[in-house]
Amino acid sequence: MRAIVTFVALVSALVASPVAAQVTAPTYQSATGNTLNAQGVMVLNSDGTNGSLPQRATSTTTNGSVATANTFQSALAANATRKGCAIYNNSANAELIFLGAPGSATAANAIPLPAGGAFNCGSFQGIVLTDQISITSATVASTFVVVSQ
Repeated sequence: MRAIVTFVALVSALVASPVAAQVTAPTYQSATGNTLNAQGVMVLNSDGTNGSLPQRATSTTTNGSVATANTFQSALAANATRKGCAIYNNSANAELIFLGAPGSATAANAIPLPAGGAFNCGSFQGIVLTDQISITSATVASTFVVVSQ
């Protein structure tokens, strides 16, 4: 009887909070003879469903344009709960992106965004940049689109 009570208590504890599970995939052999392994960690919700990526989020799209040439302006405010974002340069002009406040930005430490280029603030590991994102161009009225979640 004691074993059943202990088992019930353990199951209740696991259901009450998410757990991390190490998942190891089978080993595969590539065409060139290399051994390939795949593994990862996934978080399970209390109901047993996958609690890790991807997560659902509603996107907000904002169109913007550079107000003053060679002067950084805010394209996206800092947000500690951001789930993702992308900035698309939909103009014919090169733009610069800086991860931080406009007052700290310089062209030398900015990320070039060519005409038609895009910047994604997320990574395939699930890390999302939450910094303020600033933007500028040498051309007044250079346009961009910001999509954020």
